[in-house]
Formats: sequence, C-alpha cells, structure tokens
Amino acid sequence: MDGEVNLKILMVDAAIKLMPAGVTDVVVVCDTSSVPSPAPTFLFAALKGMVRGYPDRLKALYAAPLGRVLHSVMLMLLPLMPGSLSPKLQLVEQKEEMRAILKDVLRGGE
Repeated sequence: MDGEVNLKILMVDAAIKLMPAGVTDVVVVCDTSSVPSPAPTFLFAALKGMVRGYPDRLKALYAAPLGRVLHSVMLMLLPLMPGSLSPKLQLVEQKEEMRAILKDVLRGGE
C-alpha cells in the first residue's frame, strides 16, 4: 500500500509542475469500483500523503462509486480523522453523481 500511495504522490508532483498559471488546487479522484475496492486505510493514507506533501494544494479527494459496506465503514471512520482532513474526503455513491460534481470542480469541466 505504501508503494501505491508514494506513486500517487509522485504523479501529483509531476502534475503540479505542469499546472498552468493560475491553477493552484489539486483534486484526487479514486475509482473504487474495482473488486476488491480500495481499503479505507488506502484512502486515508493517500489523503494524509497529499496533506503532508502539499498541504495548501489539496482541495479534495473524491472516492466513487462506493458500495454499501465501504460507505458504512468510511462514515464510521470519518469522525476519527483530524478536522483538517475529514472535510477534504468526499464520498460519492454513484459514478453519474461523480461526473456531475467534477464538471463543477475541474478546470474545463471534465
């Protein structure tokens, strides 16, 4: 798991270097539709890695689509997270909902 989180951090580092002028925030999107879906510990590790490496850059980490079990586990764990992290983790149940959200969040819409 640490290797995958480190890879994502390296990818974000490269993306930040390529950001156009005026773009300052990073949005991370995790596709949780694969079986087995990412463990909550992976999502939290990715979130913490982003906050440690780029504390002023992470706007949000979106995870979708969430199955009922993963969604329930995440809802139980969110209150245990530090107050600076929990608002940045956005749990989305359906891919269609994620597409609508990202149109408003991402530069250029999609």
